[in-house]
Amino acid sequence: MKKVKRIQFKFTKKRLLGFEIVSLKEFLTPKNIPMITKQYRIEFYNILFIVKGEGVHEIDFVECPYHVGDLILISKERVHRFHYNEDLEGYFIMFTEEFLYEFLGGDAVEVLNLFKETYMNPKVKFMSKPEFVEKDQLKLLYNFYSQGDMELRAEIISSTFRTLILLIKQKYLKIDKIIKQKNNNIFLQFANLVDQHIKEIKTVEAYADMMYVSKKTVNLMTRKAVDMSAKQFIINSLILEIKRNLCFGNKTIGKISDELGFAESSNMTKFFKKYVGSTPKEFRRMNKYES
Repeated sequence: MKKVKRIQFKFTKKRLLGFEIVSLKEFLTPKNIPMITKQYRIEFYNILFIVKGEGVHEIDFVECPYHVGDLILISKERVHRFHYNEDLEGYFIMFTEEFLYEFLGGDAVEVLNLFKETYMNPKVKFMSKPEFVEKDQLKLLYNFYSQGDMELRAEIISSTFRTLILLIKQKYLKIDKIIKQKNNNIFLQFANLVDQHIKEIKTVEAYADMMYVSKKTVNLMTRKAVDMSAKQFIINSLILEIKRNLCFGNKTIGKISDELGFAESSNMTKFFKKYVGSTPKEFRRMNKYES
């Protein structure tokens, strides 16, 4: 049976920290192309930095166009794939949640929240012309990582990585910090609850009650955070959950429908076709891959 392959972080002597940074020239090699140009689910965090070139990267079955200076934040458990581009230059950072907590301590939550904040819009315009100061920071991190016998390697890498994260946050948080922080706190709470309860709870009112705020507040903060209504966010999350089930594992469409709280599988089919444009069966046939 075809399925989306699940990729775990591979620990080696060099990757012992649970962290790796590679140049895209190293990563986009002929031996990697057959795997990375297929959809695969990652069990760690990725950041893709574009230094030269433009193209498209696919995340959860949606194409994300990128240009010079962009970065793309890819949370764990997301399904993504590369579209091969031989002219592309940049860096690809991979790290585990354990790396964050072990080497960044309290700052780990800050990094994880950044991935949540950008979940619906994972692309950030990072490098600004003509200075490209951020590019220098990337090179610095890459060079430190490449020096395998360097003393205090873990501390230097984690410190340089944290500086890079702060630069990303500086680019992302361009609007008033106080308002943005309030928006983020409410939206992050809402997003976390949807992630935990999407199978059984599908109304904005129910989530607002769980958060002890009004439906209007949830809508307002969600729209400010990700430029969509809270209802649309729930719909998108449910569609994504259906897609993941269709592409990973061998559950029947009826079983998926039951687990996601639809009264009948035909209801899920109608819902899915309305927003995706194809039936679950058609989507599964088009998006299953050999492991």
